[in-house]
Amino acid sequence: MPDGEGTITGIIVHEPYTFFERGGDIGRYQIRNVTREDIALDESADNVFSAVAVEWSPDGSKDPRAYAFPQYPHPATDSGQAHCVAATTGSGLSFMSTYAWLAVGSAYRAAENGLTINNASWGHKQLWDTAKNTGNSLIFEFSTQGVSSTQCSFVFTCRYHSAQGGLRYWTAEYSLDGDNWKKLTDFTVPDNGNWGNMQLEQLSGDKNVWMQVPTEILGQSVAWIRLRPVQNKIGTATTYDTATIASNGQVANAFTVSYAALRYNK
Repeated sequence: MPDGEGTITGIIVHEPYTFFERGGDIGRYQIRNVTREDIALDESADNVFSAVAVEWSPDGSKDPRAYAFPQYPHPATDSGQAHCVAATTGSGLSFMSTYAWLAVGSAYRAAENGLTINNASWGHKQLWDTAKNTGNSLIFEFSTQGVSSTQCSFVFTCRYHSAQGGLRYWTAEYSLDGDNWKKLTDFTVPDNGNWGNMQLEQLSGDKNVWMQVPTEILGQSVAWIRLRPVQNKIGTATTYDTATIASNGQVANAFTVSYAALRYNK
């Protein structure tokens, strides 16, 4: 995508898109360009209106294990470590709230030339604590020291690795102390496409999620954002959310993220 500012010309429409959200509501209005020239954005990064505070975009052409390593302090083991993915820009780590070994795989994102870049993805199947009847989180821990702005946002891509059987309803929260959490937004994660019996709410690829974040998260030596399932409701090959998780708390297919970033306006 172009980095800089500019203009976009097109037709204002409101159109449902069920692959991203059940019922298709992905926002009140969209701008539909008619020609490529209608998107007149400067491609220079020097003119971009926002900057990256911290970003996870691991290169999947390398050994994924190079991005997943024991580093985070583990409070319940003698090793004092847990499996993490390190930020590729800025200072940060991503890990499961259970401190479990991450599932690391492959994903793809678009390159500037229209081709694809192989990205590493990370996540886990162990998404539900059946004893406590609550969800386990994927956590992002990072520093925003020295960063200030009037606007801040968090964006990530997510999916269930393949096929059906994922927890449907999620929330995103942030914390400045690691103990008290404030809600950012709710979101849903659709099942992957079932080629033999495709449903309207199944998405064959990553779902992009964007959310505004209060600027109090900036200027912190350490802060956290976590993604957490909030209901024990799972889709099947033919339904959206009628099943429940297995007794061991594992979904059929791992919830994975292949990109995440905290950005702020310059």
